[in-house]
Amino acid sequence: MKFLILLKKASPRVFILAIFVSVLSGVCSTYVIKLIHQYIKFGLVEGQNFFTQFAISVFCFGVFGVLSSYFISVLTQSMVFKLRVELSKKILNASFQKIERKLDLVLPVLTADINLVSASMNRLPPVVTGLATAIGCLIYLFYLSWVLTLGCTVIFAFGFVVNYVALPYLKKYSEQAREEWDKIHKNFEGVVLGMKELKLNQDHRENFIRKNIEPSCLNERAFRVKEETLYAVSARVIEVVLFFGVGILIFLIDGNDLITKESFGNYLLVLLFTVAPLATVSGFLKHLKRTQVSLNKIEQIGISLASELEDQQADKVAPNWSSDLDPIFSLSNVHFNYGQDENFSIGPLNMAVMKGEIIYVVGGNGSGKTTFIKTLTGLYQATSGELWFKNQKIDQHSLDHYRKHFAGVFTDYHLFDDLHHIENRMIDIHAEALLEQLEIGHKVQIRDKKISTTRLSYGQRKRLAMMVSILEDKEIYIFDEWAANQDPYFKEIFYAKLLPQLKDLGKTIVAISHDEKYFSYADRVVKMEEGELVEINYPKDVLSS
Repeated sequence: MKFLILLKKASPRVFILAIFVSVLSGVCSTYVIKLIHQYIKFGLVEGQNFFTQFAISVFCFGVFGVLSSYFISVLTQSMVFKLRVELSKKILNASFQKIERKLDLVLPVLTADINLVSASMNRLPPVVTGLATAIGCLIYLFYLSWVLTLGCTVIFAFGFVVNYVALPYLKKYSEQAREEWDKIHKNFEGVVLGMKELKLNQDHRENFIRKNIEPSCLNERAFRVKEETLYAVSARVIEVVLFFGVGILIFLIDGNDLITKESFGNYLLVLLFTVAPLATVSGFLKHLKRTQVSLNKIEQIGISLASELEDQQADKVAPNWSSDLDPIFSLSNVHFNYGQDENFSIGPLNMAVMKGEIIYVVGGNGSGKTTFIKTLTGLYQATSGELWFKNQKIDQHSLDHYRKHFAGVFTDYHLFDDLHHIENRMIDIHAEALLEQLEIGHKVQIRDKKISTTRLSYGQRKRLAMMVSILEDKEIYIFDEWAANQDPYFKEIFYAKLLPQLKDLGKTIVAISHDEKYFSYADRVVKMEEGELVEINYPKDVLSS
């Protein structure tokens, strides 16, 4: 079973200890049952000895049970930690272009599936103890009467066959419910991220609930009800089979000298003690199937991401590159398209940019400006053509190294409050001045490389993102319509102060912009036109957005 393999990999030594103490707990439980049975059968023969054994057995049962839960908890949390970290690494090392299309599948795995695995694994200690107790009781039953035990074994086997037949259907309904959960998770994202739009439009809000949320929730509910009902039926069938089995044994024994009624009564007492731990083991099967479905989801995402991992290389020294004579980056006949499913493409792209240049990119909506930026930064891998950085040709093996030289703010940026990736000197020297320059110093402080708050207005958050990107101190900066939602005052700061300051520091800047008023601050203005870059000799040409 996959989950047992994962637990064992987490720590083989702790895994063996967990199984060992669980078995010991089961043995102690069995011995307590044996003592009770002997008391009922023979009475209190040696009172002091009986109570001593009983007390020790019950105490050891409790201690070993707690140890079992502790070791399983250590294993489970180690396994969950490993799953989360490894999957996060695979996501961040995978192709951005492809993972971008799988976000609605990845997030449920990171949240729901891993948590479900953790919850299911926490049920393991009583299951192992129950299994050990059941096996111990069967051995004791065999000692009491091997004939009756053979009959009971046949009954138990039949009951488990019934359960085994139901397992594929349990898994089927669990898988179908899990598929619906992907849709529910996506809809919940819409509720949270699209709250403004839904609040403004009552028809949209009601339709979204009626046409999206309700159908997925109803489907998941239907599959879960089927799963739970099937499990309940299989569990009850097992109980009915056991009772019928006992009835058959009574029918066969009645009037038969093979075993006395008193002996059968003593045997039946131990048998009834055996049913409860067996029920615990049987009840785990439902959770086991859900766990397997979640592990399959985790494995599928892991395999699909592993197949798209990008090679990572250490930094290289640029061969024969002169910052005065050679471009810092260049594109030669670069094309990019999203694949056969989409017709949109850009290219050929031809451009050479020198260190310290400020380039503005203009173009209409849907012209491919953002796609160009993502291709330039290596987030999208060019379909054809050549991308060069400091006289080095960039290929699949050097993309990660190439991307390290970029920083910036995209239109769909995410603002992290953690700054531990930024050097201390940059924070100490520049952070406070940038906060004041961007006029957010009265709301934001940096303490222990943490931003005190990101709960700001949209414009303030974007200015804070600008500060973080500058502190990262990269060679090339990308700004995707950064000034689009800023008021004229901060547009002036961005174009007339911040960008020239970065240029003076030797930084290269590529900014998507529609603000013709500030084009004079650019060294060059290029326009995306029908998927190609066309250089504009500003201010001679009339620029259109």
